[in-house]
Amino acid sequence: MNPTLFIALAFIAALILMGVVLTGYGSKDNSHLPPPELPGHKFLQADPEPKDEE
Repeated sequence: MNPTLFIALAFIAALILMGVVLTGYGSKDNSHLPPPELPGHKFLQADPEPKDEE
């Protein structure tokens, strides 16, 4: 096989593969799920109206 032809085909295959990877084709849509939480990293929301301690 001609080395130039092999390099050209490999380059075209790499471009196609990068296109498939960047589009996310075949990946599951998990946008309806809440984001994952790590144990011990619970996000606590601040009080909207802090109480005065007098």
